[in-house]
Amino acid sequence: IIFDVDYRPYSWPSAEIAAEVLSRAAQQCDMIVGNDEEFGFMAGSIDKGLDKARALAESAGRIVIYKMGPKGAITFADGREIHSGIYAVDALKPTGAGDSFMAGLLASLAAGHELETAILRGSACAAITVTRPGCA
Repeated sequence: IIFDVDYRPYSWPSAEIAAEVLSRAAQQCDMIVGNDEEFGFMAGSIDKGLDKARALAESAGRIVIYKMGPKGAITFADGREIHSGIYAVDALKPTGAGDSFMAGLLASLAAGHELETAILRGSACAAITVTRPGCA
């Protein structure tokens, strides 16, 4: 089960309920992908987000990807921390970057690529997307 964390305040009766439900959902997943704000939200504050991601990654076989926008991402898998950067581009807007990252990541994993390669391909897809008008 792959969980692409996506907190939208208008979709929930309260932030507390959303944090509880998202945290419980994450516990049931094999892969969790979110940004620093989303992990921070689940943890109760943004400064605790990285610790939340690390804690979720302690389950055997689970992959957790902690995205940090222009600072890249940290992937936790099988006791490893994989730090990856971004492709420097002239971004028009951030819209669609997360979805494009997921598409590139999952397509690469499905094609049999190693996790590190899949992360880079996801980042490449996101970089291309932000240089175009709209979401593609």
